[in-house]
Amino acid sequence: MAGLVLRGAILMVLLRFAIRAIGLVSVLITARLLTPADFGVIGTASIVIGFFALLQSIGLGDALVRLRRMDAGHVHTAWTLNLLVGLLVTVGIFLSAPLAARWLGEPALTGVLHWMAFTPTLNALVSPGTTTFLRDFAFRKEFRLKVFQKVVVVVATVLGAWLTGNYWGLVWGGMAGTVVYVVASYVSYPYWPRLALSRLPDLLGFSFWTLVQSIATYVAVVADEVIVRRLMPTELFGLYHTSRDLSRTMVAELVAPAASALLPGLARLQEEPARFARAAKEAVGAGVIVAVAAGLGVSATATEITGLLLGAKWTGAAPFLAFTAIGVAGQTVAGLHRSILAALDKQHWSAMLWGLRGTVLVVGCGTAGMMGDALLVAETYATLSVLLTLLDYGIIFTALKRPGVLPAIFLRPAIAGLAMLGALMLLPADLPLLLSAPLKVALGALVYGLVLLGAWWAMGRPEGAETALLHRLPPRLATPLLRRRRPA
Repeated sequence: MAGLVLRGAILMVLLRFAIRAIGLVSVLITARLLTPADFGVIGTASIVIGFFALLQSIGLGDALVRLRRMDAGHVHTAWTLNLLVGLLVTVGIFLSAPLAARWLGEPALTGVLHWMAFTPTLNALVSPGTTTFLRDFAFRKEFRLKVFQKVVVVVATVLGAWLTGNYWGLVWGGMAGTVVYVVASYVSYPYWPRLALSRLPDLLGFSFWTLVQSIATYVAVVADEVIVRRLMPTELFGLYHTSRDLSRTMVAELVAPAASALLPGLARLQEEPARFARAAKEAVGAGVIVAVAAGLGVSATATEITGLLLGAKWTGAAPFLAFTAIGVAGQTVAGLHRSILAALDKQHWSAMLWGLRGTVLVVGCGTAGMMGDALLVAETYATLSVLLTLLDYGIIFTALKRPGVLPAIFLRPAIAGLAMLGALMLLPADLPLLLSAPLKVALGALVYGLVLLGAWWAMGRPEGAETALLHRLPPRLATPLLRRRRPA
């Protein structure tokens, strides 16, 4: 089962590459059609939408995955609850739009939110059959739908930005993509819903703690952005928000999909503590390997990314990106423990850990923001995100009676990441962007991979994420490396 969990995670990450590549095409084009201020308006709207969307984060999909026995009544009850909450969220966003515009100091926000308010209800109309994809390990179906949705969003967004020349193109493009996704979900999985609440008691206990956890997660995820938005002008916030979006696209989306594959696999290991701990260790370890490479890699190439992808008017985003990429990497790895704790029926632990994270980030980033320096906010966010992630897993693996696995998970990727940064610092600083970007990517990947493998070999080739990943390679390549390994 540990192998099934990891295979599912790897498959979802690989499929996600297609979605991210399509998204980068959208950024490449719209960043040249619009201004940082346009992206600042949309970024401000996303903060408000995210707050109300918390009501939809009640974990009904996860609850269905975790149920030992599920029938049609559970599926219809989950769909009905999602629809009712979606309608409530739509009304809340629509009515609060003027107040949000005044509080965040963005007059254009009212009209934007009046349109975007309908998105939560549209999302709730998705075919209830899609909730069974993860339970049945049907990862391909899940992401075929989302790839299709992303293509439609990009086409509509680019066309809208070209026709309007402002942020309205982003608003209408996103809504068009949602509508098409809803239709496609029924074409792909024609499971027609009906209104029902017959299985409400089976879902609410799980959902309550998931909602509390979602509120805490939201505070942690947006703390730095809200502080920058409140204290800085729209154009500067547009630069900061875009750096966070790039970090999510180029870092978080490589790791976060693994959490979707993690829960259904771990849920089947609840009665086998040793196998559960091993599967959790391997999945988190694989996530750390990817997150460190992506986070530090994006940080080291921030100037090249903003210059080549966004254009000259976005150069001010590069210093922010250098730190937000690291912060997002740390926070994304922390997101994996939601699935671990959900499988153990300890959502309250997850809620408390994210509540602690949110509190520390609000205090830390708020203090940095009061000094009037958005870059200091980004630096604080990065530092605290990494430290809090180490604390989280120290607590979790101690509870799993594996307190000594923390170095096995984090040490080798950290050594490889620092070696990669050191190698990249040796390159000349005045290289043209078109030359320095591929050179840094190639050199960074080579150094990271070799040092990671070398550190694993030097430590006796212990059982862990590296061995699990090597097992996915062709036997001719993997067998010489795996021979005579010893348990950690």
